[in-house]
Amino acid sequence: RELSSYLSKEGDDWVPLPQDYLHALDVVLRESPMEKCISVGRSLYSSSMGGTKEIGGGAVGLRGFFQSLRPTQQGLALNVDFSVTAFHESVGVIPYLQKRLEFLRDLSQRKTRGLTGKEKKEVEKALKNIRVFVCHRETVQRYRVYSLTEEATDNLWFRDRDGKNLRLVNYFKDHYNYDIQF
Repeated sequence: RELSSYLSKEGDDWVPLPQDYLHALDVVLRESPMEKCISVGRSLYSSSMGGTKEIGGGAVGLRGFFQSLRPTQQGLALNVDFSVTAFHESVGVIPYLQKRLEFLRDLSQRKTRGLTGKEKKEVEKALKNIRVFVCHRETVQRYRVYSLTEEATDNLWFRDRDGKNLRLVNYFKDHYNYDIQF
């Protein structure tokens, strides 16, 4: 009743709109864009708003907008502000790291030589808090990288459910037909 009274401007005195109503209307306004956009704070970003602009180092700029309803004496006003912000480029982990870290540009030498301690720390820092999606399964699964193993993938072994020792690269090849590169 208070909302319809406010919107129709009934009564002699202008009454401020209760904050709860304003918040509820804001939530409704954001519902549809939230399905198609990336939310950062109260702003929404999408590549469909003008594409992406590569800004270097594995980062891209995405256009977006901020929107909010504001009460005025004339009724509700929709405040829209456009913006651009940086995101990590949506590419494979190896190409992303090659763009970020100079020492990984030529990967042919990396098949035979592991990372130094300093390089390992730089790779871990570059991948920190980035969501990665697995590509060896049909279902989309997201993970975060917390650290790297000390051993190269060729030297990683694990026990399966039956207690049999398996090499990691062989397991991925046999079960998923996927060749682990590094």
